[in-house]
This record gives sequence, C-alpha cells and structure tokens, in this order.
Amino acid sequence: MLGIPTRRVGDGLEAGWGRPLILVREGKGAPSGGYIYHVAIRVPSRETLGAFIKHVLADYSDHVEGFADHLVSESVYLRSPDGIGFEVYADRPTGEWIREGALVAMDTLPLDLDGLTRDAAPSPLPPGAEIGYIHMRAYVNLDAVVAFYRKLGMAVTWRMPDAVFLAWGGYHHHIAFNRRPLPRPKGALAAAYTPAVSRPVRDPLGVEIFPAGENYQVRTILASAAYS
Repeated sequence: MLGIPTRRVGDGLEAGWGRPLILVREGKGAPSGGYIYHVAIRVPSRETLGAFIKHVLADYSDHVEGFADHLVSESVYLRSPDGIGFEVYADRPTGEWIREGALVAMDTLPLDLDGLTRDAAPSPLPPGAEIGYIHMRAYVNLDAVVAFYRKLGMAVTWRMPDAVFLAWGGYHHHIAFNRRPLPRPKGALAAAYTPAVSRPVRDPLGVEIFPAGENYQVRTILASAAYS
C-alpha cells in the first residue's frame, strides 16, 4: 500500500530505501508510560501527496480513515493491521506557517481533496519519504515529558489542554503527546535520534533516545504480531 521496500533482518522487517525508515519486530511490548499510536510520513511536495492519495483511493480505500488540512501541512490518514495509524503528509511552505515566538499554529480542517488529486497520476510513496513525527499516548504527566525534552533542546510548538507538541529547529513538531482515551494498538515502541544526546537515554514514557549525526530523525520500531 505505502510502496516502501521491505527486507527481513534478524527477527523482524526493515522498511525503507536506504537506511531504515521503519523497523518491525515481533513480540515486543509497548513502553509502560504510554504507546505510539500514530506515525507521520512526510513526502516532498503537494503534488507527491496528491499522487499518493489517488493511489490509495484507487486500490486501498478500505484502509483510508480520513483527510485533514493542519494549516502547516495537508494529510491523508491510514490504519495498519496492527491498529497503528499512519499519516502521509506534505508540509506547506514555512513562510505560510502562522508563528508566535516558538509556537506554530495548527488545526484540523477539511482538506481540498479535489484540488490535490484532480491532475495527479496514482503513485505509491517515492524514495526519500521520511518519518516526520510520531504521536504518543501518555499515561504520565505531560509537564514531566516537556521538562525532559526541553533538556534535549526541543521547544513546545503547540499546546492544548490534553496534548503538547515539541520540535527541534523551528519545525511544527517532531513528537506529540496526549492523554486522550485512544484505542491501544497491539504494541509499539518508538525511538528518536538526535545529536542532543551523547549516549542512549529513555524519556518518561520509555521512548528510547539515541545519538545521531547532523540530521534529526524520528524512527519508529513497531511491535507486530501480524506480519509474515
């Protein structure tokens, strides 16, 4: 459906064109402080997003959960067999983002689906698509999560009574946490990579934070009982 090349590695699968985009391993549990329920994959342009939407609507419409305009980006939402949500999105130009200091305004509005797909030729994800952000369901106090990630150089970019969004480098968000009652997938772990740490650490939810090179990256490790 996504069009990402996969290969078996040890006890799991790797998905991606070069370095792993997503790792899938069988029999791993979710961290005790919460769980990942949403992975967002960024494509390079609005045209690419329109082509992908046309692809999934033609061949995989039963996996499509909805569409949204988030002011900073436009998105299609899908659901995996494990119950984890996948969002495929394209950012709007950063000059169109509404900023107030470190905050970046985000919303959930109807998507201009016709405008996105009218002239598009169906196509799966292109090489170079990457994980843009992940969303975590948190059982712990959100202030504790914010305090931890601020020590790693992240800034709060948007906040609601039951959710907080954080990012490095002025992006709209790389990780979001909320306390809403959400369906729990069969199990998933998350790992983030950043040059802000020199050794592996864990956040208050149990998310693993690993040292990285010059590029910030969020990678997901999905625990699956469904793949073969």
